[in-house]
Amino acid sequence: MPKLNFNQILIVSFLAFSFSCATISYTPTVSLDISQRTIQRTVQIEKFTDSTAQKDRKSGFGKFAVTNEKSLIGGLDLEITKAITSDFSSNKVFKEAGRRVENPDFYLNGTIRRYKGVTSLNNYSKTSFFLAMPTILIGPFAPIVYLGIIPYLTLITGVPANKTQAEIEIEIRILDKNQVVVGRYLATAENHFSSSMYRNTTNELPNFTNKVFSEVVGKLRTQLLVDAAKLEAIGL
Repeated sequence: MPKLNFNQILIVSFLAFSFSCATISYTPTVSLDISQRTIQRTVQIEKFTDSTAQKDRKSGFGKFAVTNEKSLIGGLDLEITKAITSDFSSNKVFKEAGRRVENPDFYLNGTIRRYKGVTSLNNYSKTSFFLAMPTILIGPFAPIVYLGIIPYLTLITGVPANKTQAEIEIEIRILDKNQVVVGRYLATAENHFSSSMYRNTTNELPNFTNKVFSEVVGKLRTQLLVDAAKLEAIGL
């Protein structure tokens, strides 16, 4: 095996780190157990409204967002609607829950206020790369640019280079047959961690984001169950 010189090692590590943030596909998924109680009412779930900020959707050099248009199979509004409908139906949150329910007792709609799942280079690693570029391109022993490689070398030792964040906020509303809102529920959750350049946070991000999404849906379910008796009394 041919030996790599110092400059080639820098280039290989730089490219490896850059490509660690390549685009992958993402599907919002809820992972929760069966509901502790079933609300004895039927509900038709309408497509959610997506109000997430565009800045949370952008991917680029050293940054990957799960809600980027190239990552999602469908729109975020549809994918979130499908995921919550599946959970409410399969885990018996309501007697019956679906996108099309005959003569439902309630209608459920919602708003995705924030849905952020992002992994990116932190500020220190970005600065280190810019300082190291002249050395990588010209050579490590160019006197003028030699000092620029020092911050980048600290990244190779395993100091934090990436930041990974998930922040989700969703509101749902329950409407009666006359389209009057009888319940309004809001839930938020977030999590984050830092890691070295050797950890493939891009591959971890979908599951990491879905854990936060599941936490939000779990909180919404808890609020609904608190109001179970009230909802079951409507229309009697």
